[in-house]
Amino acid sequence: MACTCAKKLADLLKALQGLPAPGIPSIPIPLEQLASTPFGVPPKLAMSAPTFGGLPPLPVSPATLANLSACAQANTAAMSGLGIDLTAPNAQAQIDATMGAMNANASSFLPLAALDPTPWLPMSQLATVAMNSKLAFGVTPFGGGGMPALQGALNANFGSGGPVVPPNAPAWASLSASANGLGVDLGQPGAIDQLALNANAVAKISVPPLAFSPAAMLNPLALLAALANILSGLGLNPFAPGFPKASADMLSLLPPFDALEIPAGMAGVPGGMSLGPLQGLSMPDLTGLNMGPLGRISPPKLGPLSAVASFNATCGLAGFPVASKSACAPSCPMSF
Repeated sequence: MACTCAKKLADLLKALQGLPAPGIPSIPIPLEQLASTPFGVPPKLAMSAPTFGGLPPLPVSPATLANLSACAQANTAAMSGLGIDLTAPNAQAQIDATMGAMNANASSFLPLAALDPTPWLPMSQLATVAMNSKLAFGVTPFGGGGMPALQGALNANFGSGGPVVPPNAPAWASLSASANGLGVDLGQPGAIDQLALNANAVAKISVPPLAFSPAAMLNPLALLAALANILSGLGLNPFAPGFPKASADMLSLLPPFDALEIPAGMAGVPGGMSLGPLQGLSMPDLTGLNMGPLGRISPPKLGPLSAVASFNATCGLAGFPVASKSACAPSCPMSF
């Protein structure tokens, strides 16, 4: 289980209330556009695999792919945020205990709902641009080459048009991503049967309701995600004493980016796709996969699980973990 701690929630609230807002009210419009564009994997590299162009149609309905993806995303969220594998035999018991701990400490959680993430969103957008630029092009836009380096990378990758996505590639890439999220290696014999088994195990999970509205998580989730983004993308710790000066220095770097030109080829860029283990299969192997078991996958009904998992995960990423795998002391109300 993931035991949400009332004391840690109180410490988190105190720390967040004491944060000085960054001095970046807005960012240049071209950077806003880049922050909402999925260019984190170089499109030319992502679509260069020879098998992409010759993939056969995937004999799975869009509805089934959507159910499979929902199960995989839920399992990924539970694994990263709660440490719970929803495909495991004891998953239901762990979910029941986790939601019980969350509800037991609801009064400690609710004050977080009043936090305002708005002042932090522009700097979080900068962090997204910085991370994507580094991952896609090896460019550090707010240091090193600055705006000219970013403009050159964009022109080189998108100046002659965006990537051409083969018609069958998105479905196969979705299947591969879902298998990864459900812990299945599609390159192994019996993988499709195991994939269906794991997905249906997730779909059978029943999540107890929260004692408060999941909407109360929206503000703290947005704020914590922004803080984690800034820490990881810009290397700046919002809780550090030197953060106000660091954010002011960042603001001074932004004016040149008003002149950044976004290539037309970036319109409709799908982001990176990957076939994962399917990449190593021959065309006869791909066409010979029996997708029949996937047609029996049920859609998951996991209620507030994703919000709870995301909250715990973002707390950890922001440097303030609020959950542990068990009660931390005999005096804890979650000690049984």
